[in-house]
Amino acid sequence: MNWKNYLIDKFNDEVIDVKLSKNDMSTMDLVVTSKYQDIEKVNLLTQKINNVLDELDSSKFNFDNLVVESKGFEIDLEWKNLIDGEKIVVVLNKSIKGNEKFIGELVSHSEELLNVRWNCKGQFRNQEISRSDIKKIERYIKY
Repeated sequence: MNWKNYLIDKFNDEVIDVKLSKNDMSTMDLVVTSKYQDIEKVNLLTQKINNVLDELDSSKFNFDNLVVESKGFEIDLEWKNLIDGEKIVVVLNKSIKGNEKFIGELVSHSEELLNVRWNCKGQFRNQEISRSDIKKIERYIKY
């Protein structure tokens, strides 16, 4: 069954995206991204989707878990608001050492350079990034 078409047709503008993904436990998740940022509205949508799925024949299910998530929101950090020790994502204009972005801890920053400590295949490395090479900086929130 094409879950994306089915759920988007059923819930119109409440559902932004639907995809199947394998989780850490090697089971399949049906991940539904809602248009809502409010947790109460996400919970209500989850209940509605569960009710619809309960009416279907479970032998058609090709997933083990239902995950309904908020669309979230994007936080772009300004250079002046950076705090050393903060976890950040640095998206680059051009790749540096084969990377388009760095996820790591801000070690230090000056007017023209960032120094980011990041995990490269289990080895922690420091990378200096010029301000001119940076497209945007986001706060990294791991949940």
